[in-house]
Amino acid sequence: MRFINSYRFTTASPTIYDNATVIYSLRNIFNWNKAILKIRRSSDNAVKWVFFDGVTITLSSLTGDDRMIKTATTLGIWIGSDDGFVEEWIGQTHDNILDINKVLFSKIGIQFQPQVVFNGVIDVAPSNNLPQIHSNGSDLFLVTDVAISELDSSNSHTIFTIANLETSGGLGAIFTTEQSTNIRYAGFLDNRVNALISLVQTSSGTSTVNASTQLNSTLPRLQTFIHTPNNISGYRNNVFTETTSYSNSYNNNLFRIFTQHGSLTDLVGGIQELVIFPSDKTSDLTTLHADINSYYTIY
Repeated sequence: MRFINSYRFTTASPTIYDNATVIYSLRNIFNWNKAILKIRRSSDNAVKWVFFDGVTITLSSLTGDDRMIKTATTLGIWIGSDDGFVEEWIGQTHDNILDINKVLFSKIGIQFQPQVVFNGVIDVAPSNNLPQIHSNGSDLFLVTDVAISELDSSNSHTIFTIANLETSGGLGAIFTTEQSTNIRYAGFLDNRVNALISLVQTSSGTSTVNASTQLNSTLPRLQTFIHTPNNISGYRNNVFTETTSYSNSYNNNLFRIFTQHGSLTDLVGGIQELVIFPSDKTSDLTTLHADINSYYTIY
């Protein structure tokens, strides 16, 4: 955990994200004018909505009592030296319309909420020093109320993720489409191998996994999951890793981050961004990877 000591402006051209289904991010891509996070204060469990301070969230971000209206109170004044936990992460859309079905919620109790403020300081990722939402690996998660239909196994789609894993030689789930041990689609970080993990796991525990050479690193990574029916291709830091084929469809019940809620390990680390497109974005990878990396400085 480190202080944010620089104020960066995104170089994004928002039009390259216009057809995204939803973007969960701590950078302001679409000049988002609504709240981006709902945060719970540890000392008394009070909650506030937090708005962007320009391009990201800072202790100078304004707070509010609902998603739409800012007050004069800043996050720094309101949180003090307390911890701050995430109750909701709002998904951005290019038309600046809040879609409640695309909101990531904390569902089953405050003890399962990921954290964004530690002792009055916004948590940041290693190397790029930009805000992240953090999980300690103890079954913390956020989840949508309904499935994101674009992620159905019969549809092509692309998911860009910025996340880091703090345990060297470890494994951690970034997202999944299923809330039980049934057949699901999940994306992972794995510091044991120089490849992302794209997985379709059955209730019997079998799985399809990509893996290659050793890479023990805890820095943030840009991982891209490109899904077409019966194939998942992966890129890590703009480098193609592998394509995995599978023969069965997977369940798409809810979209869940940080934990797979199954037999594999929860993420110990942080997530900064997830961008979901309802199509195969292979032809646009160069542009999208360049824009994402220009802000997050991943590689």
